[in-house]
Amino acid sequence: KDMQEAKKEKTFLFLKEAENQFIDRLTAEIDARSNARDIAETLLRGLNAEFPNSVEFALFFSATTGQENLLLSHIGFTSNPVEVYRGLAVMSSMPELESETECTIIDAHEIREITTAKQLILCPLTHLQKRLATLVIFFRGQPQSLEHIRRVLNRAAAVSAKTLFHIAVYEEHIESARTDQLTGYRNKTYLSHLLP
Repeated sequence: KDMQEAKKEKTFLFLKEAENQFIDRLTAEIDARSNARDIAETLLRGLNAEFPNSVEFALFFSATTGQENLLLSHIGFTSNPVEVYRGLAVMSSMPELESETECTIIDAHEIREITTAKQLILCPLTHLQKRLATLVIFFRGQPQSLEHIRRVLNRAAAVSAKTLFHIAVYEEHIESARTDQLTGYRNKTYLSHLLP
């Protein structure tokens, strides 16, 4: 028993170290991005590289106010990913996210006609209680690796959400500087930006 426990501990430490290295690399790559689409593509590319045989499909939606969520990036689809996601969304059994800050794992047995994935993982990207995006992953890996990938996804979502938040704040400040506060029309700063 002691030998098995030591082996489990060693495996756990190895996974934890690999996870920390992945998150450090991902953080550096995401921090270098300047828009939401680049962040989405960097995150999906990184997750696909980290879990190459486990992620069948992945979708990254930005949360927009007053309209449908906007698909920023996807991996693994040969057909239109928006149609696949809409097919999932209309299913009456599709639960809401259990948490606004943690990934939710859903059994994918009801979507077998669309995918070979065993689980659907929904990850909200939230920073300072503001929902910025949602990451949807069709996961076909082993059940014992679910908690590991969930932990990695929660950390990756937190890193991405923080950068998305800073970009959104910056864009709001730029927009505010180019708009007259009283009338809501574009001001001299906006015109000087357009004209050379």
